[in-house]
Amino acid sequence: MTAPMMRFGAIVQISEILELTSDSPEREWLLYEATDDQLVELNNYLNSINSISDKNFGKEAIDAWMAAGEVDFEEQIIYTTNMKECVKDIIKKMLNDQEYIDLGEMPAFVKEELNLTGYILKIFNQSDKYNLIFDVKNLPPNDDGQRVNANTDPKRDPNDQIIINFTITLDSDYISNSTDLSVARTIIHESLHAYTSYIYQEEMFSNLSNSLRTLLSANNNDPNTAQHILMTQQFVSAISNSLESWDNSSLVNHEYYNYLSWSGAMLGTTAFDDLDQNTQQAIEDANIAEGSALSPATGQAQGTNNCN
Repeated sequence: MTAPMMRFGAIVQISEILELTSDSPEREWLLYEATDDQLVELNNYLNSINSISDKNFGKEAIDAWMAAGEVDFEEQIIYTTNMKECVKDIIKKMLNDQEYIDLGEMPAFVKEELNLTGYILKIFNQSDKYNLIFDVKNLPPNDDGQRVNANTDPKRDPNDQIIINFTITLDSDYISNSTDLSVARTIIHESLHAYTSYIYQEEMFSNLSNSLRTLLSANNNDPNTAQHILMTQQFVSAISNSLESWDNSSLVNHEYYNYLSWSGAMLGTTAFDDLDQNTQQAIEDANIAEGSALSPATGQAQGTNNCN
């Protein structure tokens, strides 16, 4: 697309589909800053959409580009400008993983799918009401004053209040300090936060929602606490198997994947306290070895630190 009239025609078509006003920042950006490749990619996407949520994602894509981010139209995932290539590579491998694994206590139809995180990411790709955004930045300490590796924050889309954007943010220091094995585990962990929130709203009477509802009631309606307890009850094996699948089962000690499947606030649960002391120590050692927001990976790490 090099001829000015072709470029202008594409901008007009995009503006009509997205209902952009002539003086909107998005329209101005399309006119003066968008590359030809971006216009072609966005135009092709908009000509293939089937729902209002697809149109909203088109607007989100422009906003992401305006902020120098990256857009994956096929999977409907946005990466902010802070996202490092090494992290994007991990996510993309999860999306393309063809290994079948045991997904534990997830619904039967999920067990027929591929890896845990790949399945969850595709749920959001196919959803009319939910989007996924990946970001990297310095995260503040939690309420206990502790550094966190990542968090997942659901918020209403400013373009459409029906849409909920789940932003998975990885801490900058964590990315620099940690191995790919640790980062992959954390992406799986955070995608589960998004998944349980999604199921709780979309399948209110499912077994998973009922379990989460009970845990919320018992924990002052704190979703973070309730979801971490739920992970210890139903998803430890799924996290472990998904991580092993992503890593192509490269470790001789396969139990190491299970140790890493315990992370973050899962280590503050009764389920963790009920594990034998040797297992608890092995879990803590594995988490320390692979790195965190607080400290770099050690010489005992099994993964590779390729994000520093």
